Amino acid sequence: MWAVIALIAATAAVLYFALRAFRPYRRSVREDAALEAAVLAELAKGPADLTALASRIGAEESLVAAALAKLMREGLVEPVEEDGGAVRYVWSGRRGRETPT
Repeated sequence: MWAVIALIAATAAVLYFALRAFRPYRRSVREDAALEAAVLAELAKGPADLTALASRIGAEESLVAAALAKLMREGLVEPVEEDGGAVRYVWSGRRGRETPT
């Protein structure tokens, strides 16, 4: 009986620590805003693709892709497809919370 209870407790402890150790990392709002500002600053210099933006900013491509997706939803960045199917991103020229006319 005690062996079964000890086995259940050990299993519960292992599951608890495993789930706690592997939970997803959440970035702070300040880090996200800084990354978005860096992406916009680079795009203000000229069009760039995802890998070029990530290397210039010094961030992971997945984080830059998430920032680009958010900025595209807000209408601040537009994707432009070039010859050969390569996608480059350009700043739309809008600033912040302007309403499109």
